[in-house]
Amino acid sequence: MLKKILFIAPLPPLEGGIPLHSQYLARSLKGLHATEVWAPLKSFPDFPYRGKSRFDNDSKSETGFSGLADGGLSKMRILFRIISLEPRGYGAVLIPWWRVRWSIPTAGIAIIMKAKGVPVALFCHDVYPKNGRSWERALSRFTIRQFTNIFVQTEAEFGLIRSFHPKSVCTILSHPAYPSPRPSVLGNSKPPESSDPLKVLFFGYIREYKGIETLLTAAAQVSSEKFHFHFVGEARDRDVAESIRTASQRQQNITYDLSYVSQSSLAKIFDASDLLVLPYSKATGSGVLAMAKGMRVPVIISDSVDPGSAFSPGRDGQIFTSGDSAHLASSLEEFRTNRDYFENCWADVKPDDEWSAMARKLIDNLVHSSSGRCD
Repeated sequence: MLKKILFIAPLPPLEGGIPLHSQYLARSLKGLHATEVWAPLKSFPDFPYRGKSRFDNDSKSETGFSGLADGGLSKMRILFRIISLEPRGYGAVLIPWWRVRWSIPTAGIAIIMKAKGVPVALFCHDVYPKNGRSWERALSRFTIRQFTNIFVQTEAEFGLIRSFHPKSVCTILSHPAYPSPRPSVLGNSKPPESSDPLKVLFFGYIREYKGIETLLTAAAQVSSEKFHFHFVGEARDRDVAESIRTASQRQQNITYDLSYVSQSSLAKIFDASDLLVLPYSKATGSGVLAMAKGMRVPVIISDSVDPGSAFSPGRDGQIFTSGDSAHLASSLEEFRTNRDYFENCWADVKPDDEWSAMARKLIDNLVHSSSGRCD
């Protein structure tokens, strides 16, 4: 039987998708196995990179960290704990990977724990930084190679890991749906006879790789009387944000709120929408898609997005060719015409069961996986 798992990961109130994912994973792990959770105080290490760590719901103190974890630990406190850790009580250490800024601390923890004889595992949210430079990709490869056991969320990420780390034990764990605060009712679509504009939502950080230009082009190809497009999310790419602002000046059916949205506001935003569009140009295990599943909002996604095995085209949403604005526009028209088909979208999704299943598979993998291959 596996000894205690040590899970070192950011948690809310640190903002962003990784802390949220880590929170649900920590809960599920602790519900199934002895798990100790350490939560860093910041999203960014102080050295060698500088960055701004922000807190959801304006919480600024360590007391805001979940009771799941020994929270609010500085990078140095985590390092000292790792160095002084008695290895006999631990069967594995699990760390999320998503940002090259954490490469040195992450690799350091892996090297120290392996020297102590404790296996280390990596939950890889992004193999490479989006639009990363060559040195960032090289640093990512170096960090990931310090781990034998690696978990990814998509087939594309699996292929990347296999291409430069063939001796790893690599496992795909698709992103589970997030539980919704919405009452448990089926469907979110308006009645098909509604003549109001279809409310189309783009939600998430405003970044170049998310294909927003494709969505803006498609928005210009459909009737402004039949569709309303609302962009919500913090602007991380100024040029893309400016494209949204410019488009809204030309088209009255485009609105935006380019600011960070706290967890407490998510249900209100999704409830006000008929459809979520994710036009991403690069493969990703999308946390926004996981929110849509839990809140039972139908989706139109590009073929760069992995919708998971439970996705049923024509019931849960539609898939269009990445970068093809004409295909996206026709998908929007088709959705509006057949919107009653999507009233029972994501009907089979059971978020709590999905998180438990993922945690169970992760634990089983740590117990039974063999080195030297990807499977």
